Amino acid sequence: MSVYITGDIHGSIDIRKLNSDNFPEQKNMTKDDILIILGDFGLIWDVGQSGKEEQYWLDWLNSRNFTVFCILGNHENYDRLNQCPKVGKNLRKIHDSIFWMENGIHIIQGKVFFTFGGGTSIDKMFRKENVSWWPEEIPNCNEFERCLEIIETVGQVDCVLTHAAPESLLNKIFINENFKKEASCQVEKYLDIVREKLIFDDWFFGHYHKDKIIDLQTECVYYQIIKII
Repeated sequence: MSVYITGDIHGSIDIRKLNSDNFPEQKNMTKDDILIILGDFGLIWDVGQSGKEEQYWLDWLNSRNFTVFCILGNHENYDRLNQCPKVGKNLRKIHDSIFWMENGIHIIQGKVFFTFGGGTSIDKMFRKENVSWWPEEIPNCNEFERCLEIIETVGQVDCVLTHAAPESLLNKIFINENFKKEASCQVEKYLDIVREKLIFDDWFFGHYHKDKIIDLQTECVYYQIIKII
């Protein structure tokens, strides 16, 4: 069993990076192998009944030679995703072999993962609430506190998977770029607390549309598909 990660797919926009030309390893994979998408899954999006294009790509992704896990980002339809049935303690089923990982601890291949989704849509002024933008993209205070209790109990994990990055890393992500500090959000501030309190070997996040190694433990992922187990 292998585990891979990649960045945002934004529904059908960036999903083609998962075809066999860009991800040839899948030819030798099975449904026991896992690909984790680091937020902005975006294939449960249409308000109301799922549209034909959305369903086509869900079926296409479901047909790949691997199982898909995803954490949630900021460009998600939280109303529909929260209706997905729970499977076990902290997974929700999107399709036969597509699941989203609720915030918290996940054990995969004997490795301990802490996951935390969400982020701020800096373009939300151009979007319509509960149609193309959902306030639930920022987890509420109760969710923050729940996960903080988990962190304090566990103390150490093998890997952290998030959509956003800790706020203290933003200047490293956008070095030599005209990054506006006000684009940072509550989730990134919270992840700074996680970074201070939790011992971890590796931390991967998406969101910023970059493939960039930040330091020996931390990496921003977008187009790359990286094997981590």
